[in-house]
Amino acid sequence: MLVRDSGTWTAFASTRGRFAPLAVSPTAVLVNPPTHNNDAVLLVRDGTSLHAFSGFVGHWVTRAISPTAQVDSQRNVALLADGGVLSAFDAYSGQWYDHPGAEAIVQLSCDGTCGIAIGTTTVYGFSALHASWAAAPLPASATLVRDDDWAVLHDGVQGLGFSGLTGTFATAVTGPIQSTRTEDLLGMFTVVGGLHAYSAIRGTWSQTAISSLASVRTNVACGVVVDGPTAIAYSAPLAQFVPLAVDSGSEALAGVVVAITDQVTLQPFLFSALTGTWQAAPADVLPLLPRVTTTVALLSTSYGWRAFSARDASFTALVAPGSTAETNESSAPAVVWDASDIWFTFTAPAQGTYFIDTNGTPSVDTVLKVFRSCADLANNRIACDDDADCAAIYDCVYNGTDGGVGPCLDLTPEGAACEYQCIALYPAGKDKYHGEGHEFGLLDNSNKSVNVGLNVNPSQTVSFGAEAASPSRNMPR
Repeated sequence: MLVRDSGTWTAFASTRGRFAPLAVSPTAVLVNPPTHNNDAVLLVRDGTSLHAFSGFVGHWVTRAISPTAQVDSQRNVALLADGGVLSAFDAYSGQWYDHPGAEAIVQLSCDGTCGIAIGTTTVYGFSALHASWAAAPLPASATLVRDDDWAVLHDGVQGLGFSGLTGTFATAVTGPIQSTRTEDLLGMFTVVGGLHAYSAIRGTWSQTAISSLASVRTNVACGVVVDGPTAIAYSAPLAQFVPLAVDSGSEALAGVVVAITDQVTLQPFLFSALTGTWQAAPADVLPLLPRVTTTVALLSTSYGWRAFSARDASFTALVAPGSTAETNESSAPAVVWDASDIWFTFTAPAQGTYFIDTNGTPSVDTVLKVFRSCADLANNRIACDDDADCAAIYDCVYNGTDGGVGPCLDLTPEGAACEYQCIALYPAGKDKYHGEGHEFGLLDNSNKSVNVGLNVNPSQTVSFGAEAASPSRNMPR
């Protein structure tokens, strides 16, 4: 965080929990403004001074520069080219590191842990993770392709890759590139008859043969190629392509997890980029495409779920019938919760009015239903109020012969502000004016709390239930 207040700019380092002020002139410029993908470096150019701040270390470092100096910064690295000086700043140590004898620089590029400085005949790579420089001959007329922690220079014949995670260069003979896919930790380059992958984690190249009809998908540290009767997974952590003799019908991938289903049998198969292995789903898994996070896959079963862990490519069963799962392809956790109907019973100890409060759940839809019993709900529902008319009172004459055995009440809270609703249930031959029977009232007051009033006889058992529903969706009538 940077607070700019006239002649004093103050940076805050969250990892250190402290502020660091910096005196600047009116012409000071923030080199990496909020529009950049910033992580832990702030770079301020002020006349002939260059100030660098590390969010990990928590202090400013100042060095002199010329008016024509080139500077660049993004995430955890910054670069400076100033005449015969080539230098890099890394957020982890909060220091500058000069490269002696560098030639004139024509382009700077920073992201993640990787800094690239392109000269006339040489390319220089800086690893913020290792605080080290490396150099390699520059391919003629090369195009720069990069992502978070890596960069590749390609000239139509070969690719020269540099990894900020390993601090090394690596070359692969590829031929002309037809298409490119980039992720934080890998680059995928399609050529005639093949696919070349560069792993930022390993700092090495891998390749596999594919047809012209193959489709390629990537995500962070993994990839999957669907090529006729074969699915080929790619692992950036291991820098490997791993084939599977399955004609894939659908795919999902995130982080280090790949999931596919067999096009004919719909059987799921899972790949872990950490172990580099494919695993067939257990026999009790349903024929559905698994849901993935960056480290986990959830597979549906008749009794609940099976979780696939990319750490060791294992499956863990979770017995939770009727439960609901939530996954996110950009985060690691997978969540399962019980979304089935839950019923409670209440027996009145004495005649009177009793209130059940469901305060605290105002953001989902409400339906008030009355049932003769908790069994066979579809055939035992007596009345239902789904807020069709907030001013209405719904009455239902109960003509049963069971002597008024306690009905079931099904509730979910409502966001709409209705003053009062009720479903009234009376024994045969009675009506509401006699004040007999069982009256159920739903009160939705100003703070969206929901109260249910029950007027029951002694020893009368009444059951309550919360029926599963999605937010902002009416319950079925």
